[in-house]
Amino acid sequence: MQISHNGSHNDVTGVILAGGLNRRMEQDKATQSIYGSTLFERVEAVMRSLFNQIYIAGNRPDLARTDLPFYTDQFPGSSMAGLHTALLHAQTPWVCVLPCDLPFPSAGLVKSLLEARQGYHAVVAKHPDRLEPLVACYHKDCLPLIEQRLGKGQYRLTELS
Repeated sequence: MQISHNGSHNDVTGVILAGGLNRRMEQDKATQSIYGSTLFERVEAVMRSLFNQIYIAGNRPDLARTDLPFYTDQFPGSSMAGLHTALLHAQTPWVCVLPCDLPFPSAGLVKSLLEARQGYHAVVAKHPDRLEPLVACYHKDCLPLIEQRLGKGQYRLTELS
């Protein structure tokens, strides 16, 4: 898969969330191949096409490289912990997150989320019947609320408000 570096969104860091424990599938989804590239590589390509700064948040240091740093979750075991790590290490006011195991990541969808940020602290993809908080953009202003929730043992991103 060809990776281009357009990076036109300088106020946003792209973060690949790689904290899942593969409980349902019992195999490493991130390294599963589809159409000649791994799911992780597909997500990385979309992130690199949009952002100058990208990194991995979670518990998968094996996916990191010199040009793709990794940060460990301080509160391991939940998606909210991955988002916390993403926001904590961002040098930009915004992060855009995608899970590492999306088979068909969409640069167009991410661009739509980026365009909808004005006046909000979070912009989340939505299916007709549910939110997709792991395909989203979050402002650093969300960090105190996330830290508060994690401190209380509340880990569900869908309940973040």
